[in-house]
Amino acid sequence: MISLSELIAADPSLKPANQYELEVIQMISADQKMFRLYKDPKLFDKIKKVVPLTELTNKCAQRLLQLKAQSGNSVDGNSQQQLESRDVFFLLLLEWFKKEFFTWFDCAYCKECQKQMKLFGRSPPTQEETLWDAANVEIYRCDSCLAIERFPRYNHPMKLLETRKGRCGEWRNCFSAICVAFNYEIRLVHDFQDHVWNEVYFESQKRWIHCDCCENAFDTPLMYEAGWGKKFVYCIGTSEFESQDITMRYIHDYHELIERRKGRCRPDWLNRYLLYVSFRLQRNCDPTLKSKFLDRRLAEISSLVFIPGIEKQVKESEKQGRSSGSIDWRVARGECSSTQTKIKNFIIKFNDNTKDGKYRFTYHSVSDKYFINDFQLNGWESAVFNFDNIFKKVEKDWNMIYLSRQENSDCSKKGTLTYKFDVRFNWTAMIIKINTKVYDTGRVSILLTSEPEFLNKEIDPDSVNGLKKSCLKKDVDYIIMTMTLSGGSGNIGWQQAQLFRQSTLAAATDYSLDVIFTKDEEAT
Repeated sequence: MISLSELIAADPSLKPANQYELEVIQMISADQKMFRLYKDPKLFDKIKKVVPLTELTNKCAQRLLQLKAQSGNSVDGNSQQQLESRDVFFLLLLEWFKKEFFTWFDCAYCKECQKQMKLFGRSPPTQEETLWDAANVEIYRCDSCLAIERFPRYNHPMKLLETRKGRCGEWRNCFSAICVAFNYEIRLVHDFQDHVWNEVYFESQKRWIHCDCCENAFDTPLMYEAGWGKKFVYCIGTSEFESQDITMRYIHDYHELIERRKGRCRPDWLNRYLLYVSFRLQRNCDPTLKSKFLDRRLAEISSLVFIPGIEKQVKESEKQGRSSGSIDWRVARGECSSTQTKIKNFIIKFNDNTKDGKYRFTYHSVSDKYFINDFQLNGWESAVFNFDNIFKKVEKDWNMIYLSRQENSDCSKKGTLTYKFDVRFNWTAMIIKINTKVYDTGRVSILLTSEPEFLNKEIDPDSVNGLKKSCLKKDVDYIIMTMTLSGGSGNIGWQQAQLFRQSTLAAATDYSLDVIFTKDEEAT
């Protein structure tokens, strides 16, 4: 790629005026370097050895037959154009990469102590690590045995095919190389904050389509804003032959975007620079190919134009928070939605003025209401302390309502829901009844713990469970009830473990969750 001095010599008006413009130049230059790496024949050979081509091809044929049997064979309802075999294969490749090939890394674990290590610092890469484009090395240390582990942040896809772990940069670089090896046209997308992803061009749909291998997400561009809570300033997509400002695909409010861009890149400079980059990348293309790229660019620009009065519709799949990374890591970054991972910190407290000596906490799935004695809370999230990978499912055909893991989520991932009770009042027994339902290998487990930590008791779903206060070694301030959904198999494994399952015809007093604190020890 042309150097900065050569760029300025070629067109002085393209000289960056601030750090933001310089960052755009550096990022696009780095992306173009990646495309040169992706073209390595040795890399192609290695990719073809690690990708289970026969398995994916067979799955592709089966999936195509399923799609043809359905009424609408389109991409998430956004297009009436039928998916082609190559499109379906890409979706399977995306799914395989997320679920079977690459793994997420946001902290190291001590092999001796089997404990999470802490980030101790960073160091320059060794000579060998530099050969694989490691920009820096994270150093982790175990607090118990003081063991040290290095994690080089490799960028070279050849090395990433071996390590198979990292964060979004490593994920995208490795997945991009695989896509190029299978002749898919892709873009490398930067948000110039802290995340990267891809876009792929489907000829059948005549458009560039968002895809994020970290999330196994496809055609859900608003998920970062609606689900993760991001506020983008720039999203720049670079392919082998062009660079384009595609921010409008990923945001709702054009006017807010303009405000956020004040003092950043000059609009005329950004447009001219991206056109210049595209011109340079296409300089060796034949006229037919250049014309094709121009038609695409014009069509895309027209699709991204802001039209006053027309609001983008957010799909349910775009309302989900981030799934990649540990819960603590995602919460620290603020990338968890209210429908996915959320720390609500609601503590259930009872009024001392109880009528019958009982303190009762209930949930009714059909009305989606909690009652703390006579006090009402609306919505299943409203009384939880925290939850992860949980949503409310309504089965209209079966007339059932319940909580399960996120729809179409990976059934290897657990879902958790936690309630926290303030028990600093006069009680002698706790009675718990919870409606659950499991299918196949699905499992629901319920654990009672306490603060201070004197209690650790598993309870049986769908049974009346009792806990006597006298059984506790000491008084506790809080009792914490954590429900975990796990197991299941196949595409519907996520719904094979269900909480608070209830018929839509259930009576108003037929609670799917019922917790009673009483002064009558005989009640247990």
